[in-house]
Amino acid sequence: MSWGSIRGQESARRQLVQAWRNGRWGHAYALTGPAGVGKRLFARELAKALVCEAGKHEELTACDRCPSCKQVEAETHPDVHIVRTPEGKHLLPVELMREFCAQLWRKPLRGGWVVGIVENADDFNAESANAFLKTLEEPPERVVILLISSTWEQLLPTIRSRCQQIILRPLSREDVAAILTEHGIEDPEVREVALRWCRGSASRAIAIAQGGLWELRQELLGRLAVGQVDVEGWTKRCVDYAEAAGKDSAAQRERAELILDVLLEGLREGLRQCIIRGSPGAASTKEPHEPAWGYRGIEPLLDWLERTLHAYNHLDRRVPLALLFEALFEHYAQNCPVVKVHPEELKA
Repeated sequence: MSWGSIRGQESARRQLVQAWRNGRWGHAYALTGPAGVGKRLFARELAKALVCEAGKHEELTACDRCPSCKQVEAETHPDVHIVRTPEGKHLLPVELMREFCAQLWRKPLRGGWVVGIVENADDFNAESANAFLKTLEEPPERVVILLISSTWEQLLPTIRSRCQQIILRPLSREDVAAILTEHGIEDPEVREVALRWCRGSASRAIAIAQGGLWELRQELLGRLAVGQVDVEGWTKRCVDYAEAAGKDSAAQRERAELILDVLLEGLREGLRQCIIRGSPGAASTKEPHEPAWGYRGIEPLLDWLERTLHAYNHLDRRVPLALLFEALFEHYAQNCPVVKVHPEELKA
């Protein structure tokens, strides 16, 4: 790995290099930005640059070949410490945070820097945050702490006040397209769908392309358009899709957010169809793969759109995914009168 392999974040790297050269190096940086833009890779590359034995330190560039660089990649370097939310947990336990802080107070074994990386800085609870604050406020010399967060505002105010923010931006369409190619995703239709919905996130694009999201979207929206809501079945499908990302709660939430994204996108398309259908002389512009929403009516679609937006708030509050989707689909069902449409009309 090298800075050149981290796409789209040259501005963030220059910000750090300038602070390093000008003697304004901070003791704690919050790397913020949406999922899938390279925050973890960025933190690892910075850690390598600080402990590298043969790199260009004035440029914060690692050599990628020395034992220190290889140990950082393998997460075995004695002066680089990482703490992350355990699998199956939604918050950082205070015991892990105390152990992490104790590691930062040990003298560097290689005589250089000690680097601490908090991979899930959004997952602090009151206890783990309090255990972290003393070290964050007054760390030992030659210690730098890197916190990874989805948004600056989501970090606790007491943590924000002690960090400098480094913003990692969404990736360009070209960067995401190149990453899809690196992962062997070549189908033009699949690539276009992934690029359209990924919001500049490589991990989202790959999940869309490889995870069966398109099939799930077609099932949910196709049945919803004709008033056939299967609360139990849909809830299971959505939870299974989210949990297929693994036990990491952040990855599961990202997949759940993808489902909400495609539901919102489909409902907005349905609203557009309804408005066009109600306009005299307007020609239909429905895509072949889209369900026929024009028979549904505007009011239910507006209601479903509002409820789906509420589900985003529940996702941010760590509501269990099964409860989130069950409540959403229950609401769909309660406000979803069956529309009797001939099958041929649905294809029109």
